[in-house]
Amino acid sequence: MKTNRLRVLAENTHLSTKRLLLRPKTMNDASDMFEFTSNIEVARFVFAPDKDIESVKDYIAQSMSAPLGKFVLELKSEQKVIGTIDFLKFHEQSAEIGYVIHQNYWGKGYASEALTCLIEFSFEKLGLKAIHCEHDVENLASGRVMEKSGMRKMETLRKMDKVSKTVRSFVEYEIKR
Repeated sequence: MKTNRLRVLAENTHLSTKRLLLRPKTMNDASDMFEFTSNIEVARFVFAPDKDIESVKDYIAQSMSAPLGKFVLELKSEQKVIGTIDFLKFHEQSAEIGYVIHQNYWGKGYASEALTCLIEFSFEKLGLKAIHCEHDVENLASGRVMEKSGMRKMETLRKMDKVSKTVRSFVEYEIKR
């Protein structure tokens, strides 16, 4: 029986790990999110840094219009949003996931904890056969997150970077069920 992806996502809007709550974005998250989306070091491989909180609110509103599969990472111990993780694209039997973490929380395992959670959810609940992620060739830390989550390096691709508007190298990772 084919999994009804939208229904499964709608029934699982909140996911939990030992330290994180993965939940939909709300306007109440704007201040926490602006802390990391305005930081050039956090944003440099993923998006242009936000210049004001209004752009974060616009992003949240867009996410709220189609929230399924788009999560903030709320640190349970602080009740603070420290990042985001989203299903970027779905294909027939696979999906692509992207994430970003507040710089103050780098190196603590939160990204790999969240990624592992979504990988497990993808296989167990959505019935997917593979998950893909990619990172800018210069963003080695993101590659380590993917490897810690059980993914393996597949290939390096040259393509247009949405942020810099230049052709850059990206490393693709995959994990199969």
